[in-house]
Amino acid sequence: ADGAGQADLDSAMVKRLDAKTIDALDEVGDLLKSAISKGLDQENEVFAKQMLAGVALERGKTIAQQMFRQPRAGNLAQLRSDALGPLETAIKHDPSLAEAHTLIARLEALPGGNRKRAIEASTAAIKALDDDGPALSDAYMLRALMQSDNAKRLEDINNAIKANESNLEAYQARSLLYFQYNKFDEDVADLRHVLDVDPTNTRVTATAVRALAEMKRTDEAMKILNDGLTAKPDATLYQLRAAIYRTEDKLDEALADLNKAVELRPRDPASLLARAELFLNKDDTK
Repeated sequence: ADGAGQADLDSAMVKRLDAKTIDALDEVGDLLKSAISKGLDQENEVFAKQMLAGVALERGKTIAQQMFRQPRAGNLAQLRSDALGPLETAIKHDPSLAEAHTLIARLEALPGGNRKRAIEASTAAIKALDDDGPALSDAYMLRALMQSDNAKRLEDINNAIKANESNLEAYQARSLLYFQYNKFDEDVADLRHVLDVDPTNTRVTATAVRALAEMKRTDEAMKILNDGLTAKPDATLYQLRAAIYRTEDKLDEALADLNKAVELRPRDPASLLARAELFLNKDDTK
């Protein structure tokens, strides 16, 4: 027999079809809570709770997306609280909702959030996702960012790469850890992988060059610089190549690169100062 809450459940199902706004979602949620409270048969109660979880997830996601698009420090805490409430409701009624766990972790990872709760939520997301490659990889990266222990962070990053070998953010994060551990070969290998996929990534090019310079592997650094500048001319890369030219006493080549750096960023003090010093070294103060 139908329970006393069946009429509310039926109304919620009808209203859910057109519920797009937060107010409309709240109305559906209230009807579902009323239906569950009044009583439903077992099958409909399970259905109502799953539906309530879905509505709560959508409500929390709507608020969270607003936060991520237009973060404002003044009301960050309130918006986070407004988003977390329905998201916690969602996982209460359906613990398998990986998206809700992930959003909770992202929200708690923001300044002023609860790092412990972020780790718990990202761990729950990892368990719920199981073998969903890209999403699982992102969840591992989210937890890695929250880890205070570098060994645990590295383990999470390795798992992120295992879950999705196309996750370039994970390779970059791992290269940074390798650099901190003075594992420059591994650091450069990860950066090379990123550049193989995205040769226009000038920040990664610069990082790789600095790591190679640390190992006195100038030829490899120059090769990466040349490839990077071919893919995308950049003032920072010209500065780095000019610095290498100067160590090799190739002052004309260094000056040519600094001129190009200034063309790209006319008011950059680093390029202007380096060029002025080079003029002095060449006894040319023009």
